[in-house]
Amino acid sequence: MLRGLYAAAAGMDLQQVVLNVTSNNLANATTPGFKQDRVVATSFPEVLLWHLEREPVRAVGAWSYNAAVAATVTDFTPGPLRETGHATDLALLGDGYFTVETPQGTRYTRHGSFRIDGEGYLVTVHGDRVLGEDGPLRVEDPDFTVAGDGTIRRQGVTVGRLALARFADPGVLQKEGDYFTAPAGAAGPAPETEVLQGYLEGANVALADRMVDLMAALRSYAAAARLAQVHDELLGRATTQLGVVR
Repeated sequence: MLRGLYAAAAGMDLQQVVLNVTSNNLANATTPGFKQDRVVATSFPEVLLWHLEREPVRAVGAWSYNAAVAATVTDFTPGPLRETGHATDLALLGDGYFTVETPQGTRYTRHGSFRIDGEGYLVTVHGDRVLGEDGPLRVEDPDFTVAGDGTIRRQGVTVGRLALARFADPGVLQKEGDYFTAPAGAAGPAPETEVLQGYLEGANVALADRMVDLMAALRSYAAAARLAQVHDELLGRATTQLGVVR
């Protein structure tokens, strides 16, 4: 019966993670450039083998008798493009990323809904300056054009060129709000990435699929909770009824 409780608890833990990740995906379904996350689970045999290989001697009841979370991975597939007509909205065709200067250091994003701050610099919705190849880009006002290679011109004069970054292994990227962080030296140039002005990349979240995932996780969580309740009731009977001398 104790093993049944462990199995139910492990199932609830797994489904709670799925619920949290799926809910976050749905909450960001309208966030430009958002990349959804997915939960990767391991089966009970894989969990058991992992423990046996590393810790062959363990107390009874110390194992997780169910599936477990192996990892939460980010899906980097591009989202759909939406035309806005705003000069400060930029989208990327390809696997590149905008480079941003933040108080915490250099960050990367596909969220191309930019603004112009009081000093004329191109900034993100958080007020962080967008970087060009020679530093922060100062465009003065929305009267500027962006070429496909990221070159920005204002009144026929070149202002700068967007510093676009590419990662040979996107797995090195770690989410930090609307941004991604990467180890030093992991970013390289993105010559094949094209910049589109007046467009935004949408989130790569399929609402119908994620709603199905959410309902499935809710039902699985409820089933595991019910299983835990049943085992708790059986333990109660074992301790209060089976041990009674009549």
